[in-house]
Amino acid sequence: HILGATNNGSLNLTSSQPVRLIMSHATITNPKGAAISLNGKTTVAEMFLSAGTVNTLNDASTSSGNGALYAKANLTITGTGTLNVNGYKKHGIAVDAGLTIASGIINIAQAASDGIHVDDYTQNGGTITIVPVGDGVDAGNTLTINGGDLSVNAASNDVKGIKSDGNVTINDGIISLNVSGNQSK
Repeated sequence: HILGATNNGSLNLTSSQPVRLIMSHATITNPKGAAISLNGKTTVAEMFLSAGTVNTLNDASTSSGNGALYAKANLTITGTGTLNVNGYKKHGIAVDAGLTIASGIINIAQAASDGIHVDDYTQNGGTITIVPVGDGVDAGNTLTINGGDLSVNAASNDVKGIKSDGNVTINDGIISLNVSGNQSK
C-alpha cells in the first residue's frame, strides 16, 4: 500500500518482477523528478486506485523527469479511486511502453507539455480529464479507446486532443475534445 504525504519525496522502483502498487490516499510531490518512477525495463506494473481514495502525484518546474508519473515498461491503471496528476515540468503521465486505463478517475489538471505521453495507449474504462499545455494524449504508436470517458481541454496553439503516429481505433466510449488554440486539432 502506498499512503501518506510528502512534499519532498518520491517512489523509485526498479524490479524484474511484476509490480502492483495499491494507492491509498497518497500525496507525493517531488521537486527533483517523477513522484513515482517505475524503472524496470521488462516489468509489468499495475497501479490500483483503492475505492474512496484520492491520490495526488506532482513533480515541479525544477524537475529533471519526463512526467509526474513515469514508467519504463507497460503500466495498467485500475480501481475505482481517484488519481490527480500535475506535471509542472513536462508531461503528466509518461510511459516508454504501453499505458492501459482499465478503470478509475484520473485528473491531469496541469501538464506543461502532453497530459499523457506514451508509446501505446489503450483505454478500456475509467474517467479521464486532461488540461495540458501540449497534446491531450500523445501515442507514438497506437491509440485505442474501447470504453470509458476521455475529456481534453487544451487552449495552446498547434496542439492535438488525441494524437498517434500509428493507428487510432475508437470502438466505444465518450470522448470530448475541446482545443481552441491556433492550428489546433
